Amino acid sequence: MRMLHRLLQPPGRRACGEPWRVHPAKFAGVRRAPSRGAPSGPPRSLPRAPSISFCPLPRAPSIPPCSLRGCAVPPCPPAGAGVRTAYWVGRWHVRRPARPAPCRVPRPFRSAPSGGAPSCPALPPAQSTASRWPSGTASMARRSLFSPGAVDGVREGRRPAHGELLRMTTSGVSSVLAARLATRAAPDPLWRHTELILTVGGGDLIQLSIGDPDLPTPAHILEAARVALQPGLVRYTHWQGLPELRAAIADALARDVGVRYAADEVVVTAGAEQALFVALLALVDPGDEVLFADPYFHALPRLVHIAGGVWKPVPTHEAEGFLLRPEAVERHVGPRTKVLVVVSPANPTGAVLPRDVVDGLADVARRHDLLVITDEVYARILYDGARHYSIAALPEMRSRTVLVGGFSKTYSMTGFRLGYLAAPADVIAGLHSLKEPMDICASAVAQRAGLAALTGPHDFLPAYLATYDTRRRVLMAGLDGMGISYARPAGGFFLLANIAPLGLGSVAFAQRVLAEARVVVFPGVMASTRDGYVRLSWLQPEDRLREGLARLGAFVERLRHEPAREPGASQPMPPAQ
Repeated sequence: MRMLHRLLQPPGRRACGEPWRVHPAKFAGVRRAPSRGAPSGPPRSLPRAPSISFCPLPRAPSIPPCSLRGCAVPPCPPAGAGVRTAYWVGRWHVRRPARPAPCRVPRPFRSAPSGGAPSCPALPPAQSTASRWPSGTASMARRSLFSPGAVDGVREGRRPAHGELLRMTTSGVSSVLAARLATRAAPDPLWRHTELILTVGGGDLIQLSIGDPDLPTPAHILEAARVALQPGLVRYTHWQGLPELRAAIADALARDVGVRYAADEVVVTAGAEQALFVALLALVDPGDEVLFADPYFHALPRLVHIAGGVWKPVPTHEAEGFLLRPEAVERHVGPRTKVLVVVSPANPTGAVLPRDVVDGLADVARRHDLLVITDEVYARILYDGARHYSIAALPEMRSRTVLVGGFSKTYSMTGFRLGYLAAPADVIAGLHSLKEPMDICASAVAQRAGLAALTGPHDFLPAYLATYDTRRRVLMAGLDGMGISYARPAGGFFLLANIAPLGLGSVAFAQRVLAEARVVVFPGVMASTRDGYVRLSWLQPEDRLREGLARLGAFVERLRHEPAREPGASQPMPPAQ
């Protein structure tokens, strides 16, 4: 059985000469999970990732020619194609042995949508851009700058003049970094959507897409933040966070979720999204598959990709309330599946997993030896008598689960950027090399405000939940009047409205309703592999919400009287895959 603490080890254990795999999102304190066999039968070994040695100098592994028909991946140059170089370290002249010429094949964006094309065997998932550019991006850029024809006026054998070198370095490194980033990170669809909103501009826009609570942050939290600005308090904290805040988080989890953590098993982060990212970096090795419900939180595929994994969405359906069914998860489990991400209440669907579904997901995780990340940011935003069940609280699940939470939604603290993760102590010890270089620590001011949120009065919460529930009902009644179907949300701040019968794709619908009705909605295709939905939120004062629904209804009525078109037509902005 795979335990989380076996995946991490404290830094400094590698002896000189021991192979060390290079990956841009991995650090010395994280090692590959042990190979595991199928649930029954003899154990089998998964193919190991290509590795290079850091002692004494890195060498790039060669890439064989691709055997797929039509693949444009060329073979890497032979080992003898490299050149010897030398450099000075103080008074010592160091000779570099011959190295293979770097293979500049761009790293593809790895994803595994259903029915996708087979991956290229010449580019194993574990082979990163760093291993193909053994001297680093900047070194390769410098070498390419001084090649003949790199810059106008520079000839082979002539040292560039002052100023010319600066222009060469700036333009060359920038172009190489741009190419590298294009292969490292998937495009952010939300950025393009936000850019469109800013282009339209104007104070008359009604925002029905974002999950930023408009109700005020409680006064005692703001006062704690003000007090925290005093001299001597705005300093670094422990990388895990203030001890008293971590203890308060652990007490809250024991009281509200039913699972007990020690204060040392909690890490405070700059928002729940950073907690989710750190958890993925810790658990995912190159090529590992990560399962989660489709529709999904729009940033999740990019986080998995940057961590080196392959995201594998599990379809859910409106008729079933977008619940993540255990049998559907089991059908998507493969030999490289390693992590299951459970989000309840879910963004963007508002689905809350009942106890029998959570039990079934835990059973799948135990039988297939899966690790679990449970995102419980909306755990206290519930409606219609729904109840939150944490998979971490079930038998044998605490040791294989990382729990992610935050303060933004419950306490209206989105601008404070404060979240946390909880996991077994051995896992937390190994997270230092991943989390601490990102930010050293979360904001000290935000942490003291979060402490006040957990330990202060909660009498505001019932009134806040009642306000959100009233607005939710107004939104659902408005959609009912337009004849637009949806799955009734039981938690969170969102629902998915089915616009497929209107004949527009979600991006085209969002663009037109923004331009013609000045209402902002979120295209569902940016949070799903399928189209036909838009995400709506009810985080507006009731009068503004009703005005937005009136505009939306008028726009929908105009669409129904336009000439018929194919559903999903006019889709200029593809999803992030």
